[in-house]
Amino acid sequence: MDGLEIIYILGALGLGFLFGVIVELLIEARQIADLQEGYHKLELENEMLRRSQPSEVIEITDRSVDAENIPEFTQNW
Repeated sequence: MDGLEIIYILGALGLGFLFGVIVELLIEARQIADLQEGYHKLELENEMLRRSQPSEVIEITDRSVDAENIPEFTQNW
C-alpha cells in the first residue's frame, strides 16, 4: 500500500464516522422530543387528577407499643 491508499482509507473512515454521528444525533433528537411530549402529557394528567380528587388525611395509631416503655427522646416528638 502506498501513501495515497492510506489517505483514501482514512478519509473513508472519517466520513463514515461523521455520517454515523450525524445519524445518531438525529435519532436522539427525535427520541428526546417524544419523551418531552410524553412528560408534558403526564404532567397535565397529574394536574387534572390533583384537582379532581381532594386529598384525604389518614392517621395511623399503633397500639401495640406500650407508651411507658418508650425512651425519653422519642416522647417529645
